[in-house]
Amino acid sequence: REYLSLAAAAGSDPGGILEVLDAVGLRERVAQFPQGLDTPLAASGYPLAIGEVVALKLASALLVRPRVLMLSQLCDLIPAERLADVLRRLKAAGTTTLLCTGRPEDIVLDGWFRLEPHRQRRFATHAALIADAHTESNDAV
Repeated sequence: REYLSLAAAAGSDPGGILEVLDAVGLRERVAQFPQGLDTPLAASGYPLAIGEVVALKLASALLVRPRVLMLSQLCDLIPAERLADVLRRLKAAGTTTLLCTGRPEDIVLDGWFRLEPHRQRRFATHAALIADAHTESNDAV
């Protein structure tokens, strides 16, 4: 509770914490702990597994509703449908999310970026990004 309370707006509905835990798939897991929401977490996130720690951080982001959020490839530990739902919720809240992923085929995104040392390029589809990568590798030969 303490971790998510830091993210929640002052005076926010306590049900909001349960709602975001449900959205990221942690509500039942947390309910199994003897102290429930008041279970202390180690710096490593224990007793949560690494994927659950990532889910907890996503729950925090749902409460904070940042303008821009960068998500690492660790989010690949979250089931695709659940991550897609979280991304939809973040978008609806006005958050621009940059997702680094190793499983692009699992999630529908608004666009794709190639981040290079001296330029950044946006592509409408994953296929266009891949085609560009093949074009560049052929140009380098």
